[in-house]
Amino acid sequence: MNFFNNLKVGKKIIIGYIAILTLMITITAVLLFSLYKLTQEFNFLVYHDQPVLTNAHLLEKLLVDMETGERGFLITGKDEFLEPYYNGDTKFRELLEIEKQLISDNPSQVSVLEEILHLHNKWTKTAAQPEIAKRFEANKATVNANYLQEMLGKEVGKSILDKLRIVLEQLEANLAKKGELESIILTVKIAKDMVDQETGQRGFIITGKDNFLEPYRNGQSQLAINIAALQQRLVEDSENLILLRQIETLANEWIEKAAKPEIDSRHTMNANPITMDDVADLIQVGTGKNILDTIRKQFAYFIKIEKQLNKQRTENVKQNVVIVRNLTIGLALATITIGMLLGVFISHSITRPLVKLTDMAKKMADGDMSQVLTKQNRFYMDQITIRQDEMGDIGKAYDSLANYFGALIADIVQVVQEQANGNLLVTPKVEYKGDFIQIKNSLEISLSNLQRVINDIVQVSQSLAEGGQNAVAKAEYKGDFIQIKTALETAADKLAKATSYNSIQDWIKTGQAQLNEKTSGEQEITKLAKNIISFLTTYVEAQIGLFYQVKQGDKLKIIASYAYTINENTPIEFNFGESLVGQAALKRKVIAITQTSEECPLVIRSVLTGALPRHILLLPFLYEDELKGVIEIGSSEGLTEIHRNFLELIMPNIGIVVNTADSRAKMQDLLKQSQQQAEELQLKQSAIFG
Repeated sequence: MNFFNNLKVGKKIIIGYIAILTLMITITAVLLFSLYKLTQEFNFLVYHDQPVLTNAHLLEKLLVDMETGERGFLITGKDEFLEPYYNGDTKFRELLEIEKQLISDNPSQVSVLEEILHLHNKWTKTAAQPEIAKRFEANKATVNANYLQEMLGKEVGKSILDKLRIVLEQLEANLAKKGELESIILTVKIAKDMVDQETGQRGFIITGKDNFLEPYRNGQSQLAINIAALQQRLVEDSENLILLRQIETLANEWIEKAAKPEIDSRHTMNANPITMDDVADLIQVGTGKNILDTIRKQFAYFIKIEKQLNKQRTENVKQNVVIVRNLTIGLALATITIGMLLGVFISHSITRPLVKLTDMAKKMADGDMSQVLTKQNRFYMDQITIRQDEMGDIGKAYDSLANYFGALIADIVQVVQEQANGNLLVTPKVEYKGDFIQIKNSLEISLSNLQRVINDIVQVSQSLAEGGQNAVAKAEYKGDFIQIKTALETAADKLAKATSYNSIQDWIKTGQAQLNEKTSGEQEITKLAKNIISFLTTYVEAQIGLFYQVKQGDKLKIIASYAYTINENTPIEFNFGESLVGQAALKRKVIAITQTSEECPLVIRSVLTGALPRHILLLPFLYEDELKGVIEIGSSEGLTEIHRNFLELIMPNIGIVVNTADSRAKMQDLLKQSQQQAEELQLKQSAIFG
């Protein structure tokens, strides 16, 4: 506390500003760090989880494409049906390596993918390749299923499915651009359902066994469910909804024009056995089907684990969002509280001693010197004078002045009392300084010669005691006694001047005290300027006043006035150097002018006098060598030297209070910006998760 009190007022304000700025920087750093972490987590969800799940479904679809191509070749014996098999195998291996890299941070999931690759290789070697080889051998033989071959040779089903795949790829591409993960997964499932139907249908055509139709029937029912689910998600997406309806139409067309006729033909063939028995026997062993069923289970387990991890990461992100929101609110409230407490503390450290000194000065001005010696006031004075800042300097100056006045009064009272007791040899004991030496000289001259002109001295003293400033000796003095008369007259004249000087000083100090009262407290700058210009104009008995504040570094703007009329033709802003007020700001010097009645501006005239401000006084005020504004005072009569001295004396004080108000306004703006940023962040977070 003592260390803070010993700092200058300017340093206190700077420390307060730095403290608030530090808190704001801390909040900004914490928020940026928290937002960075949230961004990383969101990026992980978008660039990791979505590709992992999408790739898993694509791998599953590629596996089915391979099986479909292999089954198509076994049915038709045409090499072009092996294209999905070979392409699917290459893409499957490449995509599996990409998937392993994406989940490289999860060894258990990597092991699942390695097991899937192992089963894929096993299926290729033990089922697909032997069956394809057997079908190549069967192609050399003559097949009697002419009708079925003729139907399959028309490639009606393949043509429809090729169209269906094109529409599916277009739909999946559109959804990928929009980042609709769930819709993409449903699209992949629809493609898988169609492939399952085709796989089951072709398996039945090859083997003639009804159990191979199970994927066909399950694919039909699951297709209807997935199409309905995707339709609900695309209600407001007309473009993709049209593609989905095309998919549904093509799926029904394939069933009616290809699947059902081919299945019916195979049922007819079952009644009349055809060749391909060797191929059928190989497929009936079920080696490939068992391996593929195991791979499907592994894919289902892999996707389940990834969905669980995605759900867990999403929950973690939501929790972190709540933490960031609460942290933002807490830091903002803490900053506001600390800023308010710091402002109140700095303000009290400045205003409380000023209020006490002002109260004691008023009492001393009223002649109550006893208040200087009270124990309570002495305690307050000790608390102020031990400080090393401006308040301490003011307190010390006031204490010295009060003690000196007390000693002078006591000495004068002692001389007067001795004189009243008839002791005309008494002499002043206190050291008189400056103009007060004249009082001491007058007292000594008066006392040394008063024995010979006692009656005249009594008359003069009584006149002076009654407040007469023109008291003169009335007795006739001769010879050397003329010096006594001259001394008495001189004493009376000096006392009149001292009284006049004290009156002027009292007027100036009263004006300073009243101005302090007008500017005390946390006032908004416009209200503060209005209080200042209204008080100054009326106190110096002028008719018009303007308060200019520096804006944007090199402009002056009228923010308050007294008895001044502003209209559309009246400028309210001036650049430095523009007009007299701009010159006063540029040169930082007081400018006084006298103008004719025609040059006077339009003002609110007095009903009684109709006076115009012919005399203009422009006074710039600064703070720490920085221009803060200009005061313009207009008067119909020229301002006295006392008025000008008073106005020039208080300009530094006005600079201080205006700078304090500006600093307080800037601090409030910073707090409002922080609150607005916190609210905007909260709105963005709500938009993301809402």
